[in-house]
Parts: sequence; C-alpha cells; structure tokens
Amino acid sequence: MTKADVALIKKSPRVLIIRLDYMGDMLCTTALMSAIRQKHPNCYLAVLAHTYNRSVIENNTDIDEIFQYIFSRQLQRNPRPNKLFSLIDRIKLLLKLRAMHFDYVIIPNGGRYMSSVQFAWQLGAKHVYSIDDDFAFDDRIPEHASSRKMEHETLAGFRVAKELLGDVNPQDYHLKLTIPSNFRSQLILQFPRLDNSPVIGINFSARVPERVWSLANWCQLAVRLAEHNQIVIFGAPEMWSDVEFKQEAMSSSLSTLSSAGIRVKFWPTQTFLDMAAAIADCDILVSTDGGAVHVGAALRKPTVVLFENRPEKYKRWYPWGVEHTVVTPRIGRDVKGISIEDTFNACMNIQIKLTQKIQTSSHSKSVSSTCSTL
Repeated sequence: MTKADVALIKKSPRVLIIRLDYMGDMLCTTALMSAIRQKHPNCYLAVLAHTYNRSVIENNTDIDEIFQYIFSRQLQRNPRPNKLFSLIDRIKLLLKLRAMHFDYVIIPNGGRYMSSVQFAWQLGAKHVYSIDDDFAFDDRIPEHASSRKMEHETLAGFRVAKELLGDVNPQDYHLKLTIPSNFRSQLILQFPRLDNSPVIGINFSARVPERVWSLANWCQLAVRLAEHNQIVIFGAPEMWSDVEFKQEAMSSSLSTLSSAGIRVKFWPTQTFLDMAAAIADCDILVSTDGGAVHVGAALRKPTVVLFENRPEKYKRWYPWGVEHTVVTPRIGRDVKGISIEDTFNACMNIQIKLTQKIQTSSHSKSVSSTCSTL
C-alpha cells in the first residue's frame, strides 16, 4: 500500500464531483468545492472532468485529485481516441473509481445530465446526488422556462449537495480560480497603467450566433470607453487578421489608439490561462455571456454582461458574487439588438460604483491609520 493510499484511507468523507460540460459551468461549481472543503476539512475531494474543462481547476487547493473522464461516444475527446483504447481506458477508470469507495458522488448540474448520473451509479457509492426532477432545467424545453424556478447554476450545486453540506449559506462562497505564477502580470508589463482610471477588459469573442455583437459595435464602444480609461481587447488570435475587424478598427479610430500603445491594447488569447491572466490584470470586464464572465467572477472583477433577452439565460448564468450589470436587447431576442449606448452607460455605472468602493476603502484605511496613531 502506497503513502497516497494510506492518506486516502484516513480522509473522510470521500466525495467525487462529476462535471462534464463547459469551463464556465465548472467554474460555477468551485464555490461548492470550497464549501465542501470548509464543512469537511478532512474530506477527500475528487473531481471527474475532461481535457477541456479541467484547466479551470488544476490549481484549485480545495481539490485532492482530478480524474480524466473517458467518453463512450465522443471518442475524439479522449486521450486515446481509438475505439478499442477508449473502451479499455473507460473500464480502467470505472474500476479505479469503484475501488475508492466514495461516500458521495455529486452531479451538481442544474440540468439533468443522465450520462453523468448513469456513470455515477456504476461507481457503487453510498450516496449519489443529482438535481431533482422538479428543479432540473433544460433551456431547450420551452415549458421549463415558463414553469420552473430559475436559479443560478451555482445555487443548483448547493441544492444537490444539501445533505452533505447541511445548512450553509451559498452566498458566503465565491467562485475560485488560481492562476499559475508564470502567467501572472504579463499584461501589466506590456501595458503600464497611466493614472488612476480603470483598465477595462473587453472580450470580443463569442461562438454562439445568438450571443454575437457586431465588430462595429465593439470597436465603437472601445473607442468611447478609451476616452477616460485604458482598454484591453481580448479575442482569438485569428481575429486580428480578420478583414472585417481591420476595417472596423480603422474606421472607428481604434487602430490609431492601439498604435499609440497608451489607451488601447490588443491582446490575443491563445489559451484559457492567457485570457484568465489578462482579466486578472484588469479592473472591469465587459463580455457577452460565456466562459469569460465566470472567469471574471472568480477573479472578483466587476462585470458588464450582454445577454440574450431570455430569462433562462440571464437569471441562471450571471456573474456570481460580484458587482455586475446585465444588459439585454430592447428590441428582439439576440444580443445583436443591444445598443452601444446602453452598454456604454452600463460600463459607466459599474465604473462609478468601483470608484466609490475604492474611495470608501481608502477612507476607511485612513481613519484606521489615524486611530492607530492616536
């Protein structure tokens, strides 16, 4: 028996969280992980993830171990995508997890992920917890949006794990993201702060068509915000060579501001950690609904989010635990119906609140220092 095996035996309870969807979804589960660790400091807490979403928890100190899920259908997502190797690797994973005799297996999704539930029951755990049918939410089903309670995805995880956690307050826990030291401060080194004005990070990228705001809108917003702020623009590397982006950046004067290198900085993000580290160096984040929003929440950044006009989206996926403003279209359903003016005003309101918070904090420190001197 290895030292690791001995250490595992001494830890109790043994808990496995299964989360097999997107990075943002995984980040929304980190508050639950912190709550479990605080409630049961001697527990063994493991997470079953996949290649894509495990990057957001690889440095999370609440977790003892991360296991790689092996897909039975989407073989291309496996370390060894060959059909035979995938079958062998899945059996090995199943046997390994069964041998660990978990006390609790938790599927924290607000939706009913039957593949995760079915896999969980094969592990022989004492307790398997997933969302109740009355609360399971699938936004592809219109009846759910009209008849079921909508709560943040983070709250869904706490609801699922209620018997393990007892009477804890979810609002006491934040999303958690740890950035490795070699990724930190890269943006600050290349984009020094000018004055006391905030650095606003703007995430241009969006993959879902309904969440895409036009490049013309983004460029014009960035130029307006750059008048009194420093602006960092995030986007996929290929965006910077896109003809439409170049045209819009030129016509809006964004290219000119970027060339000066003082008020505007273009920041291609090749990896998740590239984006996360850059957001960490900003004061405010502006983005459409997506993973970047939850990265900002985990890094405690005030956030402006552009959402579709769908309550099942903005009531369940807003930035958890941070100052934020949700902007939705006045006309239509998709994000493209959101005006530049509404987004700009939301950014200004967030900036005012941030400034007031900084001033209040500085005043409190000053008063405290004076009292100490006296």
